[in-house]
Amino acid sequence: MVGLITNSGYLDGMIFRGLRKVLVDSFDGLWFVDLGGHGRRSRKASVADENVFDILVGTAIALFAKTFSLIKRVNRLNVLGSREEKYQNLLETSLSTTKWAEVAPAPDRYLFQNFDFALSEEYSRFLAFLAFWGSANETVDRHGVYGSGFKTQQDEFAIAFKRDEIYGRIEELLAPDTTEASLRDQYRLCQTNQWSFRNARARLGKTDWSDLIVQVAYRPFDLRWTCYSPDVVTNPRPAVMAQMLKPNRAFVMTRQMSGGEWRHVFATAHPTDMCAISLQSKEACHVFPLFRTKPEEGTLFGGGWARSGKHNISQFALDQFAKRFTRPDMGDKFEDLFDYAYAVFHSPGYRIRYAEFLKIDFPRLPIPVSFDLFRDLARLGGELVALHLMESSKLNHFIATYTGPKNPEVGRVGWSDDTVWLDAAAKKKGQLATPGTIGFRGVPEAVWNFHIGGYQVCEKWLKDRKGRTLSADDITHYQEIVVALNETIRLMAEIDKVIDAHGGWPDAFKTASDVKSATYELEPSMYLKAADKRPEFGKRRKD
Repeated sequence: MVGLITNSGYLDGMIFRGLRKVLVDSFDGLWFVDLGGHGRRSRKASVADENVFDILVGTAIALFAKTFSLIKRVNRLNVLGSREEKYQNLLETSLSTTKWAEVAPAPDRYLFQNFDFALSEEYSRFLAFLAFWGSANETVDRHGVYGSGFKTQQDEFAIAFKRDEIYGRIEELLAPDTTEASLRDQYRLCQTNQWSFRNARARLGKTDWSDLIVQVAYRPFDLRWTCYSPDVVTNPRPAVMAQMLKPNRAFVMTRQMSGGEWRHVFATAHPTDMCAISLQSKEACHVFPLFRTKPEEGTLFGGGWARSGKHNISQFALDQFAKRFTRPDMGDKFEDLFDYAYAVFHSPGYRIRYAEFLKIDFPRLPIPVSFDLFRDLARLGGELVALHLMESSKLNHFIATYTGPKNPEVGRVGWSDDTVWLDAAAKKKGQLATPGTIGFRGVPEAVWNFHIGGYQVCEKWLKDRKGRTLSADDITHYQEIVVALNETIRLMAEIDKVIDAHGGWPDAFKTASDVKSATYELEPSMYLKAADKRPEFGKRRKD
C-alpha cells in the first residue's frame, strides 16, 4: 500500500494523463480524498472551501493498494468546508467508513472523476479544434498559430485603465531617483527572476518605449493599457500576441474547466491577458488568431507588422467543409468559418448536450448537413462577434439609463429592481441589493447574471473600478455592455432555433465517417501528408 498527500492537480489535470494511466495500471485499488482549498494570492480563499494547510494550492490524500485482484476500483471523495470542518471529517472517518463514489476513468484520459461519456462516439465525430485550427500550408508547419495569453506577473504596475497612467509609470521606473525598493513599496512587482528592475531600466531607456504602449484585452469588454515590452509584461507570448498588434480577430477559450458551466469562449481583436475570461489558473485562456502576420527583420514588438494574408484554419478542415458543400464560394471567406464556429460554441443546446466533454478539452466543431445551416449560423455568429468586439451598430441603442451625478464614484455594486446600483448598501450573500441613488436603470436580471467564462460581466466591470470615478465615456461604455449582453442572450436563443429548424442535435450535424478526426493528440487524418513525406513520423504514430 502507498499513502500520499500532495497537490491535487493530477486528479484531472490535462498534462497528467500519463501519470493517471500508470497509477491505474499499477494498482488494483485507488482511493482519492480531494480536500479542495484552491486559493490565489490576488483574492482571499473562500471560507466555504479553506485549505487544510497555509498554502494556495488544493491538496488531496491518495491511497493505492496492489491486491492482485482482477477487478480494479477507483474511488473518490470530495471534502468541502472550512479548515476545522475538514479536520473533523478526517478525524471521524476511515477508509472503511467513508461513503466513496466509485469512478470509471475514461479510457483515453483516465480522469479520476465521473463523466457522462454516453455521447462519446457522437462527439468524437466532430472536428477537434486543433484539427480545425491548423496551418494554411501544412507542408510548412503542422499547427496554426495559437497559445496562452500574456501574463504580466505584476498587473498593478503593468496594466492601467488609461494610457497616461501607464506612461507615467514607465517614466517613474526610468526616473534617476527611483529605486527598486521605492517602486515595490508602491506596486506589487514580479518576484521571479523573469523580471529585473536593473535590466528593465537599462533596456527601456534605450528604446522608444512610448510606441509600445497599446490597448490590451484584459477582461470581457474591458480594454486597458500596457507597455507591451518584455521589460514590463514578463511573459508577453510574442509568437501569438504579435498577431494581434494589427487588425485581426481571435478566439479566446480555455482548454479545461475547474467546474461549473462551460461558457468559456469569447472574441478578441487585441493582445489578450491569460485571465481574460477566467481567473482560475487551471482555466488559462488560449488565443487563436484568425490571420497570421509577418514581422519585418529585427523587430519584436511594435511597428513593422504587415498582414501576410495567411490564415490559421487548416487545409484539412477546409477540405472537410468542401466535401460536404459543393458551393464554389466555400472556403473563400475565412471570417465566415470563424463566425460559424463562434455561433456553434454559443449554442445553449451544444453547451448542455456536450457539457461533460467541454470540461476537459477545447470544444469540437461539427460540420452542418446543409449549406443553408452553415450560412444562417455564420450570419448569427458574425453578429455575436461584432457585439463582442464592440463594433456593432446595435450598441448605440441603449436599453439602460444612467441616473446620478455627472462623474460618479463606484462604491458597493449590487442589483435590484432592474437597476445596477453603484452605491448599494451592504447585504448578505444571495440577497438582492438595497436600492441606492446612483445606478443604471433598465438592466434585466438575465443580463446582470450573464457570465462570460468565470466572470459575471456586469458586476465584474464595475467592481474592478471600485473607488474610481466614471467618466462620460465609461458610463456610455457600460450602457453598451448591457446592450451587448442583452443581444447575446437573444442571439444564443436564435442559434438554437435555427439548429432545431434544420433537424436539431445531432441530426443537423451528422458527420460522415470520413470526416471523423481523432483526439488532438493523434490527428492522423490531418497529418497524412506529413507522414507520407517523413516515414519515421508515420512509424512513430503507428507504434
